[in-house]
Amino acid sequence: MNNGFVRAIKVMSVAGIVAAGGAANAQAWDPIAFGPLGNLPSGASYWTSVIDISGDGMSYVGATNLGQGVLVTPSTNYLLTIPSGSSPFGMSRNGQVVVGGTTTTPQHWSIANAVGSTIPAVNIPLPSGVSGVGPAYGTNANGTAFGLPSPTAAMTASYHRRATTSFLAINPAGSAGAYRGIAADVPVMVVLGTFPGNPTNAYRWNYENNTVSALNMPAGASSIEAGAVGASMSGDASRVGGTATIGGITQPYWWDAAGNPHAVPLLPGAIFGQLTAMNYAGTLGGGSMWISGQGNRAMLHSLNGGEVFNLHTIYSQAGLLPAGWTLVSTRHISDDGSRIYCLATAPDGTNRMVLLTGNHLPTPGSLALLGIGGLVAMRRRR
Repeated sequence: MNNGFVRAIKVMSVAGIVAAGGAANAQAWDPIAFGPLGNLPSGASYWTSVIDISGDGMSYVGATNLGQGVLVTPSTNYLLTIPSGSSPFGMSRNGQVVVGGTTTTPQHWSIANAVGSTIPAVNIPLPSGVSGVGPAYGTNANGTAFGLPSPTAAMTASYHRRATTSFLAINPAGSAGAYRGIAADVPVMVVLGTFPGNPTNAYRWNYENNTVSALNMPAGASSIEAGAVGASMSGDASRVGGTATIGGITQPYWWDAAGNPHAVPLLPGAIFGQLTAMNYAGTLGGGSMWISGQGNRAMLHSLNGGEVFNLHTIYSQAGLLPAGWTLVSTRHISDDGSRIYCLATAPDGTNRMVLLTGNHLPTPGSLALLGIGGLVAMRRRR
């Protein structure tokens, strides 16, 4: 088997297993999920990545080992026409638009432009007087506003606004840096930047009214990394996931609407970690934690309840992971938590994207019924 191939794995969540009672041990691995997907060439292409997902998790954009771009929806699997030098980078919350482009031209692939099951790349129209802005890294819910990294800017049909302009207007010594995500439902981007007298290096920027608000530094932190190219933030930007470096160690954190930092509890044995995924509802976060003697493990965090779940342990101890497979990082989460896209290491050592499907986030009570609650979940002390 080609080591570049990717497989999608369908499994039940622990909550679903408990509801099924004695059916848990009989839960079968779906062999169909290991075959060619959709209308890709038979025997040639499997998933190598899932770049972004829709809010419900039912649609997603990915890339194959042959360099193909594919948009999968509940009704149709589309092939994306990828011009030379172009790449897809994000997807609208409604699942209708994929954005990306080249180093000089932002582009989109919209289902409305599909010819059969193929979607051509279309250049995103630039406002008057604007040129050479690079690819679109992200978009809002319906594909009408775009986040651009070179330089960090927001663009709509009527304007192109650089974050640096807003920072300088607030303080002539202010500086806006790297793009870290655009919100789906409000005109807000997360950007790195600095202001004299404020130790933090991450901010929310409202590109409609040109206001900036800080994501505050946790006590003892030397720097923070907030958001992600895939937008680790809620749809309304009230919650943003990321990391804080404290004593030289990277720790997972998230920030609330007031900019206050919240530490994500570490799993037993974990040394460091990161919160690099979040559903649009802002209730579930995901990423990875490095556990001594084991390595990276995919985790899921309930922002409201405080629990942290080791997905690898949950699914392997429930008998739902084949021998030799390891879930190493949570990459995308649907709003209801029923579809979780994880990076996994296969028995041959290659990395694959897998899909965990089932019911909502497992509760501590359901874990206890399986006798593994103390091994896989940590709850924040109140």
